[in-house]
Amino acid sequence: MKGQCIVASRMDIQEILDKTPEGKIAMFTVVSIMSGVEDRVLGMTVYVHREKIYDCMSDTEIPGLRAEDLRFDGYIWR
Repeated sequence: MKGQCIVASRMDIQEILDKTPEGKIAMFTVVSIMSGVEDRVLGMTVYVHREKIYDCMSDTEIPGLRAEDLRFDGYIWR
């Protein structure tokens, strides 16, 4: 996945994913959406896997989101 997400400042999302400790997963919050994405996605906790963004509760892909729509929250155990 390419682009920058919000941390304390903007950071390349691939850099965050590359720094993910073994056995953990990087979690993000959706902080903005494009017009083609459903409003219910705002505020949702998501993760990135193989350049796709997934809802962490249902493990379903959320198409249309970009790295710029995400804020990095931290790493959690899988």
